Parts: sequence; structure tokens; C-alpha cells
Amino acid sequence: MRITAIVEALVQSGASPEMILCAVRAAEAGQQSEIERRRAGDRERQQRHRARVTSRDVTATAAGVL
Repeated sequence: MRITAIVEALVQSGASPEMILCAVRAAEAGQQSEIERRRAGDRERQQRHRARVTSRDVTATAAGVL
């Protein structure tokens, strides 16, 4: 959910500035944890890709030799 939508809803309901601040901090923390989770997955996927690409186990074939 967008932070502006959260703030608008809290302002309309008459929330105190402290309550709004707490809600914004919680929303930002949730977004940060989601970003970190995604980055961790991206990091692992990239490491697996690099391990495959840089592997020295290569089967060489001679083109045109029969």
C-alpha cells in the first residue's frame, strides 16, 4: 500500500501525528524487508549462474571432424 494512502486515511480519521509517524515507519520497514528478501534471492540466483558460466567442466567438440 502506498504511504500517501495510509497517511490520508489516518488524517481523515483524526489520528495524532505520533500515530501517523508510527504507521509510516512500519510501512517503510515492511518495504525495506521486502527489498532485502528480493535482493537475497537475486544474489543467490546470480551466484548459481556465475558458478555454471565459470565452470571448467567443458566438453570440447571438433567442428567438421568425422
